[in-house]
Amino acid sequence: MMDKCSKCGQEVQEDDIYEVNGQKVCEDCKLNETKVESKPCGNFNG
Repeated sequence: MMDKCSKCGQEVQEDDIYEVNGQKVCEDCKLNETKVESKPCGNFNG
């Protein structure tokens, strides 16, 4: 059975659909959504 990504509209197998923030998304959109921006640690006050 096929399902559609609510973010990009791509049709994917139901096994390859993920739920992120209540939306059904494909693997590519899931990875893009959960990507964490790297931030420096510590307090840098020049």
